[in-house]
Amino acid sequence: MRRPTTHAAACLFSLAGVATAQPIDNPPTTPGDPTARTYGPTAGGVAWQRSVDDRGAVVGYEITRDGVVLGVRDALSYVSDDLQPGRRYDFAIVAIDSAGQRSGRALVRLETPDARPSRPAGLSANVYSRTAAGLLWERSGVFGERYEVKRDGEIVAEATDGTSYVDETLSDRRPYLFEVTAINRQGKRSPSARLLVRTSDGSAPPPVTGPAAPSGLRAVVYSSTAGAIAWDRAETGGLRHQIARDGEVVGTTDGVTFVDVNLRGGRGYAYEVVAIDRAGRRSAASTVTLTTAGGNAPPPDDPFATPDPTGSTALARLGYRGARDLADDLVSAAYLDLYYDIDAMVPPLLANADGSESVDRVVDCPGGGTARGSGNGFAYALLAFDGCVLGDRTLTGRLERTANRFPVATGGVRELSLDFGALRIDAGAAGTLTLTGSVERGAGRGASAPCDAYESASDTIRIDSARLERGADLSTITDATYRQSTSRRNFGQTPPCSTIRGLRLEGTASVVSTRFGGQRATISIRGVVGNDSDDVDGVGLPLLEADFGDGSRLAVTATSDSNDRAQVDLASDGAAVSFFDEYAFEPHPYAATLY
Repeated sequence: MRRPTTHAAACLFSLAGVATAQPIDNPPTTPGDPTARTYGPTAGGVAWQRSVDDRGAVVGYEITRDGVVLGVRDALSYVSDDLQPGRRYDFAIVAIDSAGQRSGRALVRLETPDARPSRPAGLSANVYSRTAAGLLWERSGVFGERYEVKRDGEIVAEATDGTSYVDETLSDRRPYLFEVTAINRQGKRSPSARLLVRTSDGSAPPPVTGPAAPSGLRAVVYSSTAGAIAWDRAETGGLRHQIARDGEVVGTTDGVTFVDVNLRGGRGYAYEVVAIDRAGRRSAASTVTLTTAGGNAPPPDDPFATPDPTGSTALARLGYRGARDLADDLVSAAYLDLYYDIDAMVPPLLANADGSESVDRVVDCPGGGTARGSGNGFAYALLAFDGCVLGDRTLTGRLERTANRFPVATGGVRELSLDFGALRIDAGAAGTLTLTGSVERGAGRGASAPCDAYESASDTIRIDSARLERGADLSTITDATYRQSTSRRNFGQTPPCSTIRGLRLEGTASVVSTRFGGQRATISIRGVVGNDSDDVDGVGLPLLEADFGDGSRLAVTATSDSNDRAQVDLASDGAAVSFFDEYAFEPHPYAATLY
């Protein structure tokens, strides 16, 4: 604080004929461009541009929320994680210089989203009789969400985790108002989805239709004179299937396969399969073509090798390899490479120079923006990134990361835990990823003798939601789980040692992608690759399956003669084909780089 000039001292300067002008010390400018960002129903932050002081002495910024001073910080952002859902907060930021002078107030409003779940979508009804009807709705993808069903204001199903309800206690020829409400794990209730359902008149029962046509019809060639067709088992019980070859009925079965050993080499055969229920009602026919080997006929091939942008199914639009690779990337969480590419740059942000743990603080990121948290380079609680630029990535949102590395008797073990909270990673042309979920990773290695050595790595990934944007392509992933473990062991008495390797993988994902035509796709991958027979028990060979929700299906299965040789089954638009391809089920690189 400056000391004021006294009246006596002023007189002495005047009598001496000396005139000294005191320079004016202006207050700092108002913080510029205040902005607010929400990170969820209970978290958000504000940021601003640096103020200018004529003596270059801004010492901090006072942050006020709804009139209450939260503190003075030497930073350009502030994050609150104690907010209430569905509320507005008014923040004010004031710059203070070393003389205690205050700038004008920069004002910004932050609104947190409502924590209530969304209204159940796709509510529909089927009337089965004069006294029975069923409701159907879509699952939201939010983990732990349950549903309440009301009929004319009375609860008839409470906290069900299904997506359907059948009511067999209705009266004929009258309307009923059904309401379905979603309830999340915190007990918050969504707005109700409502539907008016009218039971049928006894004299006019609802129309009765036959079973659905068999789906996933595909063909396999065994030799020049033998082949088989197969289809997916329907959920409806008691079905039998009639098989026709080139228009002539050749068999009936209650199974889902038919083997034909009465074929001729080098010929194509057209098969039709019709489902028949217990009442004798018949479905529409599903068709597939089987071409035997030999003669001058071409071998089976991929009919979707050349993508057709105007095609009606994902296989036709993407082509086989495009659909296969995209399904593989989405189910195995390969999109997390956008984070793993900068993982090594994150820990040093908050560590002190000597590697000791830092207190909670805000630091400037190398390329701009800030990060707030505390850590020691291995374990940290990073509350928020605010436009933090690391290399060619810009990060905004929340992340927690813990890493441990410790020795064991014969080597070492490393563990890594990641928890993403609406973390947005913008990598420019490489894409933008926003995700909520967690990753647990572990690796170990050691050796007690030249021929007793091991290396292993494992990942467990749970993605509650992810949004991946690449140019015009947008994919939304929900309920994604992926587990992968790799191992390499040497054993024997003396060199040269025998080496066994194994890869165990399993994962599922629900995806809505513009590349799939906006339809929801269900994708899964599982199995074991390698020559470690101990890992194969009860798991089976690798299999990638994708149901694109538009009539096209894909299955890629490794065969026993080679890890790279795979049998492919394609089904789309009522046609199916099987052929062999070179395809390796390999671990993604991040699973083997924990050391």
